[in-house]
Amino acid sequence: MSYRRSHKKSRDHRKKHSAKVQSELISLIHDNQESSIELKKNALSKLLALNRKHRLKMPKEVNLLFCKQCKKLRNVTNTRVRIKHGQTIISCLTCNFVKRLGGGPKFHRSDSNV
Repeated sequence: MSYRRSHKKSRDHRKKHSAKVQSELISLIHDNQESSIELKKNALSKLLALNRKHRLKMPKEVNLLFCKQCKKLRNVTNTRVRIKHGQTIISCLTCNFVKRLGGGPKFHRSDSNV
Protein backbone atom coordinates (compact mmCIF):
# COMPACT_ATOMS: atom_id res chain seq x y z
CA MET A 1 0.00 0.00 0.00
CA SER A 2 1.34 3.38 -0.94
CA TYR A 3 2.00 6.15 1.54
CA ARG A 4 -0.84 8.31 0.26
CA ARG A 5 -3.43 5.60 0.61
CA SER A 6 -2.32 4.60 4.12
CA HIS A 7 -2.07 8.24 5.19
CA LYS A 8 -5.60 8.92 3.95
CA LYS A 9 -6.91 5.84 5.76
CA SER A 10 -5.34 6.87 9.05
CA ARG A 11 -6.62 10.44 8.64
CA ASP A 12 -10.15 9.20 7.96
CA HIS A 13 -9.97 6.86 10.95
CA ARG A 14 -8.71 9.68 13.17
CA LYS A 15 -11.49 11.98 11.99
CA LYS A 16 -14.21 9.37 12.58
CA HIS A 17 -12.90 8.62 16.06
CA SER A 18 -12.70 12.31 16.97
CA ALA A 19 -16.29 12.84 15.75
CA LYS A 20 -17.40 9.97 17.99
CA VAL A 21 -15.58 11.46 21.00
CA GLN A 22 -17.08 14.86 20.18
CA SER A 23 -20.62 13.44 20.33
CA GLU A 24 -19.86 11.75 23.67
CA LEU A 25 -18.56 15.01 25.15
CA ILE A 26 -21.62 16.87 23.86
CA SER A 27 -23.90 14.33 25.53
CA LEU A 28 -22.00 14.89 28.80
CA ILE A 29 -22.52 18.64 28.54
CA HIS A 30 -26.23 18.28 27.70
CA ASP A 31 -26.92 15.80 30.53
CA ASN A 32 -28.88 17.74 33.16
CA GLN A 33 -29.51 15.26 35.97
CA GLU A 34 -26.34 13.39 36.88
CA SER A 35 -23.40 15.53 35.86
CA SER A 36 -21.84 18.04 38.19
CA ILE A 37 -20.76 21.51 37.11
CA GLU A 38 -17.08 20.58 37.31
CA LEU A 39 -17.64 17.61 34.99
CA LYS A 40 -19.42 19.84 32.47
CA LYS A 41 -16.62 22.44 32.60
CA ASN A 42 -14.01 19.73 32.06
CA ALA A 43 -16.00 18.22 29.17
CA LEU A 44 -16.32 21.66 27.59
CA SER A 45 -12.58 22.34 27.77
CA LYS A 46 -11.81 18.89 26.31
CA LEU A 47 -14.37 19.49 23.54
CA LEU A 48 -12.82 22.84 22.61
CA ALA A 49 -9.33 21.32 22.54
CA LEU A 50 -10.54 18.39 20.41
CA ASN A 51 -12.22 20.72 17.92
CA ARG A 52 -9.12 22.87 17.62
CA LYS A 53 -6.83 19.88 17.15
CA HIS A 54 -8.92 18.05 14.54
CA ARG A 55 -10.54 21.14 12.97
CA LEU A 56 -14.06 19.97 13.70
CA LYS A 57 -17.05 22.29 13.53
CA MET A 58 -18.83 23.04 16.77
CA PRO A 59 -22.55 22.18 16.55
CA LYS A 60 -24.83 25.21 16.89
CA GLU A 61 -26.71 23.87 19.91
CA VAL A 62 -23.42 23.51 21.80
CA ASN A 63 -22.09 26.85 20.56
CA LEU A 64 -24.88 28.62 22.46
CA LEU A 65 -24.05 26.88 25.75
CA PHE A 66 -20.79 28.71 26.43
CA CYS A 67 -19.28 32.16 26.10
CA LYS A 68 -16.97 32.44 23.12
CA GLN A 69 -14.59 34.87 24.82
CA CYS A 70 -14.13 33.52 28.36
CA LYS A 71 -15.04 29.85 27.56
CA LYS A 72 -17.38 29.49 30.55
CA LEU A 73 -20.65 27.60 30.54
CA ARG A 74 -23.68 29.84 30.43
CA ASN A 75 -26.21 29.57 33.24
CA VAL A 76 -28.69 31.80 35.04
CA THR A 77 -26.10 33.51 37.26
CA ASN A 78 -23.57 34.61 34.62
CA THR A 79 -25.79 35.37 31.61
CA ARG A 80 -28.40 37.96 30.68
CA VAL A 81 -30.79 37.25 27.81
CA ARG A 82 -32.83 40.04 26.25
CA ILE A 83 -35.10 40.14 23.22
CA LYS A 84 -35.12 43.51 21.47
CA HIS A 85 -36.98 44.11 18.20
CA GLY A 86 -36.93 40.41 17.32
CA GLN A 87 -33.21 40.00 18.02
CA THR A 88 -31.97 37.83 20.89
CA ILE A 89 -29.10 39.46 22.77
CA ILE A 90 -27.08 37.20 25.09
CA SER A 91 -24.67 39.02 27.41
CA CYS A 92 -21.98 37.30 29.48
CA LEU A 93 -21.76 38.96 32.89
CA THR A 94 -18.21 37.73 33.61
CA CYS A 95 -16.44 39.14 30.55
CA ASN A 96 -19.15 41.49 29.13
CA PHE A 97 -19.15 39.71 25.75
CA VAL A 98 -22.37 40.26 23.76
CA LYS A 99 -23.73 37.73 21.26
CA ARG A 100 -26.57 38.75 18.98
CA LEU A 101 -28.80 36.14 17.35
CA GLY A 102 -31.32 36.81 14.62
CA GLY A 103 -31.45 39.64 12.17
CA GLY A 104 -33.30 42.17 14.23
CA PRO A 105 -35.85 44.57 12.78
CA LYS A 106 -36.41 44.65 9.04
CA PHE A 107 -37.37 48.33 8.71
CA HIS A 108 -35.28 48.76 5.57
CA ARG A 109 -37.43 46.27 3.66
CA SER A 110 -40.44 47.69 1.88
CA ASP A 111 -43.59 46.02 0.59
CA SER A 112 -43.39 47.81 -2.75
CA ASN A 113 -40.83 45.32 -4.15
CA VAL A 114 -43.09 42.33 -3.51
